[in-house]
Amino acid sequence: MDESSEPGSPGGEVAIVCAWCRLRVGGAPSGRVSHGICPRCAREFLERLPASYLESIADDDGTVTLFSGYRFSLDEVRRRAAG
Repeated sequence: MDESSEPGSPGGEVAIVCAWCRLRVGGAPSGRVSHGICPRCAREFLERLPASYLESIADDDGTVTLFSGYRFSLDEVRRRAAG
């Protein structure tokens, strides 16, 4: 059974594109479109958030994990935001 025949699925392949920059980040090469976020846009989004907020949601290892599954170290985010 492929994903298009899952209960509740309208059928067909789905392309996943970044809602910010429109880069294709997964799924089918064409077809219906769903939106996500690419790693570059995700990092840029995190760089705009207050450091205190990022620290409050960081894992014990000093990383922030987004719903998309991308993980970023707080040190990386801070360096890029300062640079």
